[in-house]
Amino acid sequence: MADGDWSTLTSNGIVPVEKSLVVDMVTEVNYAHDKMEGLWVINDKYLGVLNDDDFATWSTDAGDLEQKMLDSNTIDGNHLYIVPADLSVSQ
Repeated sequence: MADGDWSTLTSNGIVPVEKSLVVDMVTEVNYAHDKMEGLWVINDKYLGVLNDDDFATWSTDAGDLEQKMLDSNTIDGNHLYIVPADLSVSQ
């Protein structure tokens, strides 16, 4: 943290949220995109994941705009993945 550490948060009564891996998209669906745009909790058994295709473009090191490709034959585009996931909340 730039201005302190975790003890600074704790001393101010701030408790960071806990996190745990729900689904590994690379393993589950062979996720080929560089990042995700949105998550949709459908219910306690399914998660929707929308990739971020950056309008199917990216910029080269020289600043030129190019078609964003996943591989030599596939243009990156929007895709909604619906994956099984245990999203139940226990209290």
